[in-house]
Amino acid sequence: MKLQVALKENSYPIYIQNGILGNAGSHLSQVFTGRKIMIISDDHVYPLYSKKLTDSLDSWECHTLVLPHGEPTKSFQTLSEVYSAMLEAHISRSDLVIALGGGVIGDLAGFAAATYLRGIKLVQIPTSLLAQVDSSVGGKTAVDDLTLHVPPGEICGFIGRNGAGKTTTLRAVAGVMDFTQGTICIGG
Repeated sequence: MKLQVALKENSYPIYIQNGILGNAGSHLSQVFTGRKIMIISDDHVYPLYSKKLTDSLDSWECHTLVLPHGEPTKSFQTLSEVYSAMLEAHISRSDLVIALGGGVIGDLAGFAAATYLRGIKLVQIPTSLLAQVDSSVGGKTAVDDLTLHVPPGEICGFIGRNGAGKTTTLRAVAGVMDFTQGTICIGG
């Protein structure tokens, strides 16, 4: 079954099918013309599904990053690892990220794809029920808590744009800025 999420120029399909993983390559070939794919997954999901997925993607140069499972993985520290792996694989703006996993992997990979090189294509292959009905649909991605340690005598600032397009500047002088209760928009 194919459902279409109708968002004018940002519309996208959702495919629902028993055994779809073995056909991932044929579905991708309809929408992706790049040559490299970065598969991001976790250590519980990747051993279960990687062979079937990578066998169906034999037309592309595939790279993988397998991360520890669980909510702590959805962090800025891990995001840095994702960026490093993408840079090491020479992933470009014409390439693709596949999120193979549950909500944590979907959120992290989606955020990385949206912020790497000002945004690259993303395909979500959700492997949990919650990810299938929630986090893989709608484009909402994020990473958790950012605690910034500012050395004594130094000033640090973030400038970003919120959803309403307003510019926000956050500053701290020597101490700790803890954003675990808020949202930081990176980029613009």
